[in-house]
This record gives sequence, C-alpha cells and structure tokens, in this order.
Amino acid sequence: MLGRSPQSYGIDPWEISFGFHGLDSLQVEHLRAAAQQAGLSVSHVIRQTAKSHAGQWLSPQDIDRVVVGMRA
Repeated sequence: MLGRSPQSYGIDPWEISFGFHGLDSLQVEHLRAAAQQAGLSVSHVIRQTAKSHAGQWLSPQDIDRVVVGMRA
C-alpha cells in the first residue's frame, strides 16, 4: 500500500503511514467512504483516527467510531 502512488486510492499514502500496520486498501476505501458520507475531509478523518486509536490494527468499526465522534 505505501509503495503505491497517491492516485491509487486518492489519498496520499504517506499521510496514512502514521503507525497503522494493519491498514490496507479495504480500510482506505472505508475511510474515504465514511468521510464522504459524513461530509468530512478524508485528511481530517485520518488525523483524528491517528489521535484517537491506540492500537496498530485498524478495523472498519474503529473508523466508524471516529467518524461518529467527529459528527457529534
């Protein structure tokens, strides 16, 4: 994932290399979709996820919790 160009997923791969060893294309797509549905910036969701998530493995449920918290 991190070796691909930013155009591969529409998100700068270095922007998401903040310690999530378990982040793959499925989570990237979920990040983008969740942010768009909530009307939030993908970059902002990524930064907030990095701040609020304690582990190294990120699940779609973790992303959803961050997005819900940002909308509140």
